[in-house]
Formats: sequence, C-alpha cells, structure tokens
Amino acid sequence: MFRDKIQEFTTKIALSGFLLTANFAWSKIGNMKSDSKKKITTDELAGMVARGFDAVNKQFNSINSKMDEKFKAIDGRFDGVDERLDSLDVRLGHVEKGVLDLKGKTNEFDNKFIRQSEFNALSLRVVRLEKISKK
Repeated sequence: MFRDKIQEFTTKIALSGFLLTANFAWSKIGNMKSDSKKKITTDELAGMVARGFDAVNKQFNSINSKMDEKFKAIDGRFDGVDERLDSLDVRLGHVEKGVLDLKGKTNEFDNKFIRQSEFNALSLRVVRLEKISKK
C-alpha cells in the first residue's frame, strides 16, 4: 500500500514535468525492501523529494546559464548582421543612384542620336530615292 502511494505520488510529479525528481524518489524507495521492518517517515520522504528537487533545480540552473551564454553569442552575431545590412543598404543606395544617372544619360543619348533600326530604314529609303532619281 505504501509503495502504491509513493508510485502514485511520483507519477503525479512526473506528469507535472518533474520526471527526474520522480525517478530519483522512486529509485530511493525501490532500493528498500517492501518486507523490511524499517519504515520511512514523512520527514525522510520529504527529504528525498527535496533532494530530488534540488538536483533538478541545479540542472535547470546549469541549462539556463548555458542558454544565456548561447543567446548572448547569438545576439552578438545578430548585431554583426545588422551592421552588414546597414552597410549594404548604403551601398545599394549608391548603386541605385548610379543606375538612375546612367538611365538619364542613355535618354539623352537617345534624344541626340537615332537608333540603328531607324538608321537602316532611312538608309533604305535613300537608296530607293536615289534609284528613282537616276531613272
């Protein structure tokens, strides 16, 4: 009966997210023989559970500190990426300005000179007119 109560208790702990604590408590109780004459007091049981929680707490603290270190490293990398993106924005602005300048110059060029297709069409017309005028 006592073993069933402990198993139910450790199951509840495991269900609430403290599987390591439940396993710790269960392993301590499992090491005791059920037919032994030594009885566990509630204080001893509370001590076992407390030690289990302490072990889990230490593991969480260790994990949290590792996560903090990793997040700081990632933050540093993101800062570097932000700086590079800012630099690229500036460079892209210069490229856009250059493209607009070239576009303006090609429009001026188009206005000053005729296109090759127009030149060929006019050349053909001149040749025809010359043939007609020679007749």
